[in-house]
Parts: sequence; structure tokens; C-alpha cells
Amino acid sequence: MTDQEKLSGRLTQVEASDKRARTIEPRILELTDSNGTYIESGSIVQVSDFFLKGVATSKTVVHILDGGTAIASIVVDETGHFVAELFQQSQGFHEYTVLDLDGKESSAWSVTVDERRQTSIEYVVGPNNELIENGSSTTHNSLQFAGWAPPRQVVELVDNGIVLRLLNVAETGHWSAHLKDLRPGNHKFIARELSGKESAPWEILIEKQALLSIQFGYGQGNHQPIEDGETTLQTAVVLVGTAKAYEHGRILSDVHDGVDFDANQYGIFTALVEDLQPGFSYTFICRSGPDRVSEPWKIQVASSKLPQR
Repeated sequence: MTDQEKLSGRLTQVEASDKRARTIEPRILELTDSNGTYIESGSIVQVSDFFLKGVATSKTVVHILDGGTAIASIVVDETGHFVAELFQQSQGFHEYTVLDLDGKESSAWSVTVDERRQTSIEYVVGPNNELIENGSSTTHNSLQFAGWAPPRQVVELVDNGIVLRLLNVAETGHWSAHLKDLRPGNHKFIARELSGKESAPWEILIEKQALLSIQFGYGQGNHQPIEDGETTLQTAVVLVGTAKAYEHGRILSDVHDGVDFDANQYGIFTALVEDLQPGFSYTFICRSGPDRVSEPWKIQVASSKLPQR
């Protein structure tokens, strides 16, 4: 073998070795939406425009496959990187891979496009778990919200344009929030993605709660009024109070069996308390629910005839 043939063989080996060193197997680095938000493989998303970024041998052409079908061809830059624009992808499951001209194929990156389901407020309930319909009114100022949004994202819960909460969305796409001490008036709640996409509004009128109270009493026998803290000879007293229209509840005492009350359409109730014992003092309260309790109202029943009512 001549020296020239030996040199030629060595050069061929060097070129082959250099080519192997510059060969990069195709690989997907990341998938993002049009806002640059990273999309983990296996995600369910509500967008259909993507950027697929990857690496492959520089200055070559690679094919982007979706489920084995070529959907785009991209030139790899001199650094070995490429970006594929995958816009207006169809509803459903997509499995992207990258195929180079040598037939080498990358690992898959999957995503499911589901634009049909939108960020939403699904329901609102009060303290007793009663549903507060959209467009309805309530006297409760403590409300529980539940809704849906893109999984593993953050949404804002907004009331009349003011952000009240930042909420983490679970992998299932569900979120929830508990709002307390809401002021009386009209409220327009929306759930808003950080991209600005908003849910349909959920509107609620929070009415000022009617005062639950015992205003005064009067003796059943003499009909003389009895004010809070006064003394009476009467052992049967009618209590008069205020509540919500048609509100039902119970008047409780520290030393007396309770009695029911039922307010009329104007929010007024009367309740007869009997068998009061002379020489005892009584403290009454009204209760109609866990968050509806009146201030205490007291009387003293006298044991002898003095100038009392």
C-alpha cells in the first residue's frame, strides 16, 4: 500500500469520526403555547397553537410527525436547534415525534386539545350548602365557589373587576374558593385565566340581612309592655321581634324550654313564653341557623307585688 493510500484511509476515518461527533439524535425539548407557557407531555389543554422546540443534527431537515403522520418539515439551524410552529391543531389527542433523514425518531410528546370546555364558575353555595343560582339574591355574605379551568394553571376570582383570590387549579381542572364578609349589593363574579380569558359572569345580589332580635315583650294577662332588663309579675310573656320574612327559628333560654317562632311576610314575629317562675331571671335569644343568632334579651319575674309591670 502506498503512502498516499494510507493517508487517504486515515482521512476517511477522521471524516467519519467527525461526522459521528456532529450527529445529534432528534429530541423534543419542550412544547409551549403561543404565550410561551410550558405544556407538560400528557397534558389536556384548551389551546390549539403550539411551538415545538427540539434538537437534531445541524443544517439538516427533520420531519414533525403526529401519530406517525408527517405534518411539518423544519430546517435545523447551525447550533442544532429547531422550532416548529404547530398552529390550529385539531380537537383530540396528538402524539408528536421528530424524524431525521437517517430514520431516527425521537421520543413522543403527547397533548390533548380540548377547547370545548371553557374556564367557568360551576356553582355557588351558601353556609348551609344551599345553591345560590346565577342572577339570584341571598342574605348570606359567606359563599363557597367551585369551577373549572385548565389543569395546573392559576386563575383569578374577580368581583366587580377586583381580584379577590389567586387560585391553583388541580390536575383534574377543578378549583374552589371560600369568600367571607361580602358586602351587601350587586356582585359580578368571574374566573379569569392569567392570559386574560374570562368565564361567563355569575351575578348575585347580597341583601342586607334583616335583624334577628327580640324588640320587647308584654304580659299575656295585662298587655303591659316589658323592655329588656325590666321586672314583671307576669308568668306568661309574649315576645315580639324582627326577622327575615317567613323566617323560622327557636327562642332559647338559659332556664326555660325553648319555643318556636315564625315571622310573617313583614319579618315580625310573636311568641308566647309560659310558666315563668317568680324570683327567677331569664335570658332569651333567637336562633334560626348557625350564623343567625340574636342579641340576648333579659327579664326578671318578681316574687312579690311591687311597682312593676
